[in-house]
Amino acid sequence: MSNQDDGGPAFPHVPSIQASKREHGGMSLRDWFAGQEPPAKMLADLIDLDDTHLAHLVGADPEEMVFILKAPKENPLYQQNVVLRLRWLAKAVAMMRYILADAMIAERSKE
Repeated sequence: MSNQDDGGPAFPHVPSIQASKREHGGMSLRDWFAGQEPPAKMLADLIDLDDTHLAHLVGADPEEMVFILKAPKENPLYQQNVVLRLRWLAKAVAMMRYILADAMIAERSKE
């Protein structure tokens, strides 16, 4: 668990006197922001990344990356390549969503 500002509860309720900040019983504002649809252009830019850049972005194992990505379409490893790329895209989208959420919370705290 990090000390990242989560913005507090997204849908707060009146807590009991003994309740701590983390006992709000719901998702944080950061999680709620991250769950919102990111701008389509940002998603398109992620999808357009070539395999090498996408793999580096998500911190993929370089040996795994070279082994699987070089498989020709006839090779059974090609299907693994497709699944691996989908996993990398999912991770990249999650990373992007939390980066956006953190920026929204930082901007919100300026008010």
